[in-house]
Amino acid sequence: MKNQDSKSEISNLEKQLSAPASKTNTLLLTQYILDNPQVIDTLYQLIWSGKKNIQWKATWVFEHVFLDNPELIDPYIGDMIKRFDSINSDGAKRHISKILSLSDITKNATGELINTCFAWLISELIPVAVKVHCMQILFNICTEYPDLKHELKEVIEAQLPYNSAGFKSRANKILKELNIDSALLSF
Repeated sequence: MKNQDSKSEISNLEKQLSAPASKTNTLLLTQYILDNPQVIDTLYQLIWSGKKNIQWKATWVFEHVFLDNPELIDPYIGDMIKRFDSINSDGAKRHISKILSLSDITKNATGELINTCFAWLISELIPVAVKVHCMQILFNICTEYPDLKHELKEVIEAQLPYNSAGFKSRANKILKELNIDSALLSF
């Protein structure tokens, strides 16, 4: 019976996620998940279903659930870190990287996550929002791994001339923090 309920939940959520993308639909589904937290696992399964159109909409809802109730998403953070480099939708990359940039992942950061963030940060094919979140993830990780600060600073400075105003704004804030930290370390 439980397996039947799970299939029904997946089918129901998939149908809702197949509706035209809109903020209204996303917020309605977010509220449904918040009111029925037992369904969060089903939503998470749909993120990794391999269906690009479903994946990014599911991650959009997942992000809103996180913003409203981070504790519901906490059990999935470790798995998101492990799967980070396998995300194939730009929309899903944006939402998951935002969640990770706002989460305390410093002690769970893996070399693979760090490498993926650096690779996406320098890639011309990655949307600016994803790059900005990757930059923030790397900056956050620098608190646990201060040796990364120099490399992050160099990569950001090299990318500045080739990116948008949004990228430059976040980059300048992070560079300022990195320079303040460097100045404090020299005393």
